[in-house]
Amino acid sequence: MQVGEQNMARVLESAGYTVHYRGKWHMSKGAAGGDPSSADIAAYGFQGWVPPEGGQDTNPDHFGGGCADIDQRIANEAVEFIGGQGADGDGPFALIVSFINPHDVLAYPQTWDALNGTCNNYGTEATQAFNQGITLPPSVDEMLARGHKPTAQIQSQLLLAAGLGPLIGPQAAQNYVNFYAYMHKVVDDHIGAVLDALEAEPGLIDRTVIVRMSDHGEMGLSHGGLRQKIFNAYEETLRVPLVISNPVMFPRPVQTDAMASLIDVVPTLATLAGADPAPWRFLGTDLMPVVADAAAHPDNPTAAVQDSILFTYDDQNCATPDGQFIVTQPNHIRCVRDTMEVLRVLRPRGRRLAAVRAVRPGRGPPRDAQPRQPAQRRLLRP
Repeated sequence: MQVGEQNMARVLESAGYTVHYRGKWHMSKGAAGGDPSSADIAAYGFQGWVPPEGGQDTNPDHFGGGCADIDQRIANEAVEFIGGQGADGDGPFALIVSFINPHDVLAYPQTWDALNGTCNNYGTEATQAFNQGITLPPSVDEMLARGHKPTAQIQSQLLLAAGLGPLIGPQAAQNYVNFYAYMHKVVDDHIGAVLDALEAEPGLIDRTVIVRMSDHGEMGLSHGGLRQKIFNAYEETLRVPLVISNPVMFPRPVQTDAMASLIDVVPTLATLAGADPAPWRFLGTDLMPVVADAAAHPDNPTAAVQDSILFTYDDQNCATPDGQFIVTQPNHIRCVRDTMEVLRVLRPRGRRLAAVRAVRPGRGPPRDAQPRQPAQRRLLRP
């Protein structure tokens, strides 16, 4: 992210909010090329960030839990900030609390129990961590090659096995999915501490809108044992929680099926904060009509602001220093929605289309992505 680029802090700041950031940053390097400083983050409009950075790799020194226990520090910083925001606060504020976990799942099986002096990270928690009652997904044994899946998925599977360590045998696989669940359990305690701090300040929780979200999901060994989120458009990767809560707006839980995307969060917060939209160019869609409808009709929320979500993926970080792709082309996803073609081809049969086409830069289609067929044959499937 470039300094001067439109971001959440600048938008909310324009509405009179001070915007504070605690926790994992992972959006830019420091001015000297290493980890950022508090001043580096403040240049984007986010105040109060406390170094060092964490969660950027599988180094145990950067773990959210374990010996480093950075998420505990993040929770403490958030609780301390909230403690000064009661009746005598300095006006409206936004606090971003960016926890690392469940990112520590990347440490299994290689560094999860690495020794650091007398501390062995998650080693002493193994019995609990590996017994969360989670079973392997039904598609764990799916054969990617035989299932005509994109070659990038097979290559990415090998890439992660080499980088993170192979999961050898059913017990290692079972440990992985349970360790991931345990990471959620650990960070949930920290989230609870932040919410408790809000409730401890008289009247503050009633005046605070809390948004909980995640940047991506986890394959969890589904679809042939895939891990992480790279080179796929599966639900396990894309469908992440978006929870908006306030005890006045929502005295009880409400669920809606309205479609939403992470780029919708900033325009939604802008409306909620009363920011003038004129100076800003929002790429997402304001979700406040959905939120308001859910609050007004908790038994049957029906409002929607969009009927489709655009998803693209281009993991060009997976390359060697000389620029050669480790996961070879076609290795990115472009979603194409051509309304006229879809209507012409599909309306006679009354079908709907969701097309994902893999493409590569340069000339000519990749051999396993775009068969040379007319649109009617290429898009229609039995």
